[in-house]
Amino acid sequence: MLRTLLYTTASFGAVYALYAATTELGRRDDARRLAHEAEQALCLPLPRAPELSKIPAARAVMLLDEAVELHEDAHTRGLLAWAHAIDEYQKSRFDRAQKALSQARHALPKSVELELLQAAIAMREGHPAAAAAPIASALAMQPQHPRARLLAADLAADLGEPARSMSLLQGLIAQFPKLGPLYNRRGLAFEALGDTQAATADFVQATRLDGSVAQPYINLGRLLRIADHARDAETSFAQALLRSEADPEAWLGRGLSRIALGDLVGGALDVQHARDLAPAEPAPLVALADIDARRGELESALGRYRAALMLAPGDAVAWLKLGNALTRKQEFSAAQTAFEHALQFHPGLGAAHNGLGAVRMALGDAANAEKEFATAAELDSHDPNPLRNLALLRKRQGDFRAARDANAEALARADGL
Repeated sequence: MLRTLLYTTASFGAVYALYAATTELGRRDDARRLAHEAEQALCLPLPRAPELSKIPAARAVMLLDEAVELHEDAHTRGLLAWAHAIDEYQKSRFDRAQKALSQARHALPKSVELELLQAAIAMREGHPAAAAAPIASALAMQPQHPRARLLAADLAADLGEPARSMSLLQGLIAQFPKLGPLYNRRGLAFEALGDTQAATADFVQATRLDGSVAQPYINLGRLLRIADHARDAETSFAQALLRSEADPEAWLGRGLSRIALGDLVGGALDVQHARDLAPAEPAPLVALADIDARRGELESALGRYRAALMLAPGDAVAWLKLGNALTRKQEFSAAQTAFEHALQFHPGLGAAHNGLGAVRMALGDAANAEKEFATAAELDSHDPNPLRNLALLRKRQGDFRAARDANAEALARADGL
């Protein structure tokens, strides 16, 4: 009886061991399947995820968490860290993204994807120069890798090299002719190179190929507004807002377009909304100050221009507008300083030369005023204001013939307006 019991116990133990081994193998297989599915999600091809924001990182984290519970190994842990790094990047938590990426680098072999994530984090943090080495490393591993070439194009744009960006984008568009974000980027390159017609066409094409994102509509609206097509610009910015109500650039663009159309109240509401969404950005503050100045509320305008300059001390246009408001208040010495700051940051800003000439004329410095008006007239051949000011200066000097000539040229520039 005892021997039978021992045989039965031994048989049960063997069956249990076999069951446990089989179960463990099943858990490992399930873990490998989940990890493979997560890795595929993290490596989606460019047409399916043209931006890193489109990578389903949160789903990959969920799959890998489950895989780790089933069977933990170093590779799966590395994949989980990589997924967390992309997820944190998408949430703009770059310190956490960098920490997770470092963990992934220790656990996983060197790869194009990890190099590109390192570069993307650096670029989003505002350090494009730090992105150059990992992008070069990625391209050295796989010279034709589409995402590596795309990020190289983005880096070239950030570094002020639109021709190089254009070259990379041309190749990608030839490979992926129906990928809307590529046309949006090429539009920006065309714009930087001064070809606004080609830029406009690319932004329109980007909206046609992928109407789900706001940025092409914002870029198109910006060009339309610059071209004085305020109604079309307002429509484009409104389309952007239908796709992203949290985009301050779209609110600001629509506000400025509405102001150009004479809707000061609606425009001010839109600009204020942009200000609420992006309190650290100077552009909405400058726009609100412009509205104050237009209403004659100069003290409020001055306060807002100065607040904007605290956020962006190198903003030449804000210095220019501050100088204009100070000139209207007849605070000529302070206005002169403001115009000089504008020219320090943007020497070719014709309106700042004109403003500086006006305040120097008011301060009795006729010789230097004349030089500034001449410079302004040369820098902007369509602006009649420097010649009008020159005519006023000539009249004050008693040279009425020269005053008439300057006025006639100013009228010609204004096309009779």
